Amino acid sequence: MSGKAKKVIGVACFVLAAVVVTGIVILYLALNSIVAEGIRTFGTQATGTKVEIQNVSISPFGGSVELKGMLVANPKDCHEANAFGFGRFYVDMDIKSVFSNKIVINNIIIEDIKVDFEPSISRGSNLHEIKNNIIKFCGGEKAAEPAKGNKPESEKEKKTVVIKYFVIKNGKISVASSLVKTGVEVPMPVIEMRDIGSGDSKSSGEVLQEVYDQMLKGIGTAVSGIQGIKFDSIELPKSTENIGKDLKDGIKSLKSSIGL
Repeated sequence: MSGKAKKVIGVACFVLAAVVVTGIVILYLALNSIVAEGIRTFGTQATGTKVEIQNVSISPFGGSVELKGMLVANPKDCHEANAFGFGRFYVDMDIKSVFSNKIVINNIIIEDIKVDFEPSISRGSNLHEIKNNIIKFCGGEKAAEPAKGNKPESEKEKKTVVIKYFVIKNGKISVASSLVKTGVEVPMPVIEMRDIGSGDSKSSGEVLQEVYDQMLKGIGTAVSGIQGIKFDSIELPKSTENIGKDLKDGIKSLKSSIGL
């Protein structure tokens, strides 16, 4: 083979390699964009408030997704713009399960979460309002009753979700009153859950509701310890009177919504 032919083949191989690499990069960026948009759409529909993501990094063959700078907006008329801010949201799933009717998520790890809890006399709290939106979403997610003569959708045809391990750590809760400008910040307890949805056939919305309820319980536990506030009596000692009456009513509402 002549030197000229070798050069031509070398150039062709280089161009082919460049095309392949470029294609992989474009596919990777496209997947990131598709995943980010899907999470924004699903999150916004489920919570009833705007969901934003600053950065998405995925491993399409490893089945992992890492979100950074994820924000869940507050309902209207809240002091703070966001109800939740996630520093890191990591998901590791069984990639093969994506093509089945049961999506299996091995791990969800949430770190550096910031929660804004705004009790209100009129609405109970911002977090309670988001919970009501999730409940409505779950109701709308259920299939309509089949028409007469048609068989109902079988369980095999339904997409269900199982989360083997879920944890939230390094969280902070900011408690603010709409009546006063003073706020209180408390650490959020570590929240761990295992085998969510494994015993029942639950949709993604129903799993979200279960996880959200557990988050509210953790938030409620943390809030109940502010300067001696207790769920049992819902009493505010003098050291916390500046939080306002709406904090008392908001805690009552939160207690009712999470079953404490």
